[in-house]
Amino acid sequence: MLYGYESIREFIENKKQDDDRYRYQQKKWGKDRLQISCEKLFISKINIQYKNEKKRYGRQRTQSKIP
Repeated sequence: MLYGYESIREFIENKKQDDDRYRYQQKKWGKDRLQISCEKLFISKINIQYKNEKKRYGRQRTQSKIP
């Protein structure tokens, strides 16, 4: 249940450290979780489109379209 931590106190301390680390990164990048997840979704959509075009047209057509 506690993922191998010895006590609940240790688990809570690790959780606090992770949250602090996340807050620091958030300040550094100036992004929130929603924006980051939207970017990941957008990138994955582009990759899916590229794979589908590669399946549909073969190699030559996609090389001329996408650098």
